[in-house]
Amino acid sequence: MTNLARNSFRVSLVVDWLEEFGGSERVILTLIEIFPNAHLWTLWNDNTQIQKLIGSNVHESFISSLPKRLRRPFSILLAIPFWRNLNFRNHDLVIVISHQFAHTVRFRNSNCKYFYYILTPVRYVWNPEIDTRLKFLHGTPLMKIIRYLDSRYAPQENLYAISREVQSRIKANWKVNSGIIYPPVSVKIEIVEKNVDLDELARLPTEYLVAAGRWIKYKNFDKSIAVAKNSSMPIVIIGGGPEKESLKKFANLLNAEVVFIENPNRDTFLRIIELSKAFIFPAFEDFGITPIESMALGTPVIGLNFGGLSETVVHGVSGFLANDANELAQFVARAGKLPRESIMESVQKFSPARFQKEIVNAIKFNL
Repeated sequence: MTNLARNSFRVSLVVDWLEEFGGSERVILTLIEIFPNAHLWTLWNDNTQIQKLIGSNVHESFISSLPKRLRRPFSILLAIPFWRNLNFRNHDLVIVISHQFAHTVRFRNSNCKYFYYILTPVRYVWNPEIDTRLKFLHGTPLMKIIRYLDSRYAPQENLYAISREVQSRIKANWKVNSGIIYPPVSVKIEIVEKNVDLDELARLPTEYLVAAGRWIKYKNFDKSIAVAKNSSMPIVIIGGGPEKESLKKFANLLNAEVVFIENPNRDTFLRIIELSKAFIFPAFEDFGITPIESMALGTPVIGLNFGGLSETVVHGVSGFLANDANELAQFVARAGKLPRESIMESVQKFSPARFQKEIVNAIKFNL
């Protein structure tokens, strides 16, 4: 690690975009610990912590000047031209973290090496059955062009996936093989008590289930509400997003007891999960960081036996995996019987230290 991180070894990091907190942001922050002098290239950066850490070494695209609501739609058309036309030579290695089109990057007039860490081939392009946001474009000439460019410029070597699920998508969509390095997750969690919002805690039922994430269709929060109703338990749903009103209507239709908590601070978020009986997760995810954080807090996860969750939850030890959504409720009563210590121990293998060691070894192997 010290050889790679030495001042004479020059690194650039590339990532699609950076929000305040999420999977890409965790990976970047962990890599900055290894490469504190790295330059970072992104379509836009809304992460204040990363900005403070590397300051003027953050390079954003022209898309960053657009209103936030327009950035993602415009990125679908403009990201690949941006990534294919970067001009920077002051680096030896480019580490790419991609979930949209960042993996298509190429620095002109540079002899640098590239290492790719793929969070997923972009789902709304390749897997509309999972992510329906651009389903209306599938079969159109525009989508055919996007698919063609994405696969044409896809990496052919030195690439790693975040899970077996993503590895299989890379093989299916780009026709290339990849290794696996699980992403870094905070598995030693300390909650800062002074930051916990007591008013939000006062809204919690005495005993409850919890679900969390962005309120969009493919996260399947309606299924989480149905699980709560079928198990005669209230549920607390944390997050925010465009499906808020439809989820409220669905809860009223089922006459389910649901508490919606929008975008609490991180310490409040973690305390709500820690106090819950079980974390309900019926979504199809590439990996799923929040369920691992739940288990790191000693809260069992109940979800479906596919996607990334099938790689992180140990059935009967750290939670339960069902074959379909109708089976989820049957595990609620059993969840409280799982020892918290065993749940917490099961996820220690996903630590940031493990990630740093594995990714440095992989980079050394491929240089």
